[in-house]
Amino acid sequence: MGAAQQRPLVTPHVVSRPLIKALQAMDTRRNSPKGTADQDYPPSSPAPDSSSPEVQSSSRSPLSGLRLLSAAASSSDSGAQDHGPASTALHSCVACWQAANAPTVHLDRPGPDLIEIRASIQAIQASLRVLHLQIESAGATAQAFSQFCQDRHDRLQRRLERTNELLALRDADVTNLEERLAHTEDRLQEQKRQRAEAEDLIEQLRHQAHDLERQIAALSSHPDLGSAPRRHYPVDW
Repeated sequence: MGAAQQRPLVTPHVVSRPLIKALQAMDTRRNSPKGTADQDYPPSSPAPDSSSPEVQSSSRSPLSGLRLLSAAASSSDSGAQDHGPASTALHSCVACWQAANAPTVHLDRPGPDLIEIRASIQAIQASLRVLHLQIESAGATAQAFSQFCQDRHDRLQRRLERTNELLALRDADVTNLEERLAHTEDRLQEQKRQRAEAEDLIEQLRHQAHDLERQIAALSSHPDLGSAPRRHYPVDW
């Protein structure tokens, strides 16, 4: 009943040819004697004993099956032809590449469990491909925005350089105007000083004129000198 319910999880467009080959090899090793199954291992790596606790615990671990099926699905050239650019995007991730090239062991599980594991792996790989595509799309969008910000920065930088040049030119003009203003203030102070001196001199001359008038009036009132001469100048001169 479990096999009938779980078999529809694997659809023809999900299972690739490398997985089919891996399934056939696993079924062959599971149904063959121990010596025949051990021939699938390379000479440099002897096949582990299936009766050892390490192998039995590894066989019961879903992670070992995931690694085995990931390696089978991604190591074949025909699998790369089936997936196309999505497979390239999958291998561009370091973690995905490490998971695909991880060491594998023989997984002794019932057929329905293997089918469910394969379907889960295919779903995970599809999700990874979609994730890589989303990352690439977000990177392209971020690159466009970064280019826009860089162009804006360059324009502002050029405007700032032109403004600095204009400020340097205007700085000389401002310095010249400040010098002229300082010279004008000096001249105004000099004019104020000269005006004050002129007012003091006029006041002194006015006092002298009054003194002379009093002296003339005193002399004119003397009986021996006669009348005072006619004045031909104003009194306040």
